[in-house]
Amino acid sequence: MWQRLAARRAILGFVVAYYIGFIVLGLATDNRQTAFYAGFIAIAFFGLLYWDFRRHFSDFILWGIALWGALHMAGGMILIEEGRVLYNVQLLSFLRFDQLVHAIGFGFAGLAFWESVTPRPGSGALLALMGGLGFGALNEMVEFLITRFVPDTNIGGFENTGWDLVANAIGAAFAALWVHRRWTLPERRI
Repeated sequence: MWQRLAARRAILGFVVAYYIGFIVLGLATDNRQTAFYAGFIAIAFFGLLYWDFRRHFSDFILWGIALWGALHMAGGMILIEEGRVLYNVQLLSFLRFDQLVHAIGFGFAGLAFWESVTPRPGSGALLALMGGLGFGALNEMVEFLITRFVPDTNIGGFENTGWDLVANAIGAAFAALWVHRRWTLPERRI
């Protein structure tokens, strides 16, 4: 266990640095969502550690999920103007920061799911797709529950949830395509 952690020092350092940094930012700006983001990321982090000890994820997957964690905390904790956070920023006419983070996060969740179940030929892409969609749906459920207990969450309403699910599906589809290409063309493995 300790050897595995030592081999992942850079990833762990990155996660601990952004985690502490965003908690300090949240406390300094009196962001009421700090505890929720800190708790969610801590649970996700320890769940991933447990899962990694059992299934041994690739560095590619761990860096991708670490990046998602940083983007997720940034999205909800960086205030851009009165009452609005980075998640509300429209990057392109069809893409908000929130949707980009969902696509990245649940694409990597699908890849993590695929790596953890060691698929057989022909089933890998489907497992990556279903894993990404499942974890994306779980995230939307958590966001919904937060809106039931915390006023002014910046999570958004039904339309936001719908677009988040679309972004999750796109990320999961790209993960499935990546797995399909990796599985059928072994010389391209990362």
